[in-house]
Amino acid sequence: LLGLLQPKRHVHQLSRRYSGIAAPVVLAPVKPAQVSDMLNALPLLIHDRSPSKQAVVLVNLYDAGLFAPVYEQMSYFSILWDIADLPDANLPALAKMLAGRHCLDKGRWRGFKVCGHKLRPVAEAEQRRAILQDLLAEFPELTV
Repeated sequence: LLGLLQPKRHVHQLSRRYSGIAAPVVLAPVKPAQVSDMLNALPLLIHDRSPSKQAVVLVNLYDAGLFAPVYEQMSYFSILWDIADLPDANLPALAKMLAGRHCLDKGRWRGFKVCGHKLRPVAEAEQRRAILQDLLAEFPELTV
């Protein structure tokens, strides 16, 4: 996305297609980017004159707080949780931060999605789902 900071660059020029993924993808830079640069690039998605109608931005839970300044500008949110990862204190912290920034309203909050990746199988997936549901029950703002 840092390519958007260059003059006359658009999302469709930065994306590539990969087999097994329906939409074009813009990958993160090989070298870690400065969060300030990413924060400058993300709002450009809103005004990008690209044939692409939508952009999905994936942010790691542990970095989510760093991107708080741009959340209010985004169209909608959801949290995608890999069941192979145990829930921890970062999840409630993210919920509180999103609620505090008024990002969990019915128009923009699209819910909490649990997924599993075939390369990360988990034998105790149902137990983890139960732990996650118990944690989510404490944060009704995360439910739709």
